[in-house]
Amino acid sequence: MFGMLDYRAHKLFLILFGIPLIILNLISIFVLSFCAYLIGFNFAETWLIKIIFSIGSMIIIEILWTLVIFLIINKLVEFIFGLFVDVIPAEGRTKEEAKIVVYRGEKARNVFKLNQHPKEWTDELMEAFAKSDWVANLFYYDTIINRMKQVKEHFEMNPELTFDEWNLTDYINSQKHLVMSWQEKTFSNPIYRRIIIVYSIFLLIILVNPLSI
Repeated sequence: MFGMLDYRAHKLFLILFGIPLIILNLISIFVLSFCAYLIGFNFAETWLIKIIFSIGSMIIIEILWTLVIFLIINKLVEFIFGLFVDVIPAEGRTKEEAKIVVYRGEKARNVFKLNQHPKEWTDELMEAFAKSDWVANLFYYDTIINRMKQVKEHFEMNPELTFDEWNLTDYINSQKHLVMSWQEKTFSNPIYRRIIIVYSIFLLIILVNPLSI
């Protein structure tokens, strides 16, 4: 075992587990949807019951898959990686934060840096954060930069305010033009985006109904 700073360990993590994790992600998007479709359309007779069975199967499969990923695969990957690398927290992070950086890389580093008082935010940091998600970068880059700059200016001009989630939320909600739209909340969030993609593919499979071809 050898010591390695968390952000450098992230690169080694990608080399060791990047491709297997991409494959697992593709399975969760395409294969699980098709499995749910097969279950519903093989064990029911009428069209409506087939769809209901397929949806029920999809929900159950998603739950089981999530449990397998979090309780088994994540622990196994963490154990194997820990056999070779002793992760050293950098930039004042805790051990738990360092572990997140190993898995999430630069995106996690930027989030932790943004937990500092906004007076410490640099233009480079704000730009990096706005680009950390490809959808946000493509459609909401200017919106995110403008929001962050106004937050920075607000807390710099009001040094008596404590920078915490409460005061941050209170300020953003008081400035209606800074509040995230439902579109930005949905499509800039990888979790919501994945749900939309998975269930869109699931719906498409049902509509095409390949078993009938």
